Amino acid sequence: MISGTADPEALATSRPTLVRLDAPAVELPDSEILQAMFEMPQSARECVVPPGLHPTNPAALVFVAWRCPDSPWGAFTLVQARAQVRSGTRPRGFVTAAWCDQVEAAAELAHGFGFPTRVGEISFERRYDRVDLEVRHEGERIL
Repeated sequence: MISGTADPEALATSRPTLVRLDAPAVELPDSEILQAMFEMPQSARECVVPPGLHPTNPAALVFVAWRCPDSPWGAFTLVQARAQVRSGTRPRGFVTAAWCDQVEAAAELAHGFGFPTRVGEISFERRYDRVDLEVRHEGERIL
């Protein structure tokens, strides 16, 4: 079985510290979610996940965008980049990066839920025939 090879201590340096382990459930009514899955190079799959997780074959990268018009922190849009993995036989997504367009939501998602969230500019446009998604971080288009 293929296992991740990323150094857990190195991963921990770029991850937020949870301030509590009993975060309350959050309702996000009327949210829209876009998910897109892409194959990634086999050579990249082990190095982005820790040894406790098993990358899938073929290697896959999943982007999940959430447009949340209502939350405890106000409206926000969140985009996650996930490596598709398994924990035993169960499919999972290991969040490698996340961007949010609202500062308070980004902080709460990081420190309340553990998402490695950075503030970014996100455009999420749903049209009758397609969805357009763009993420900018520090002025640079990254997705």
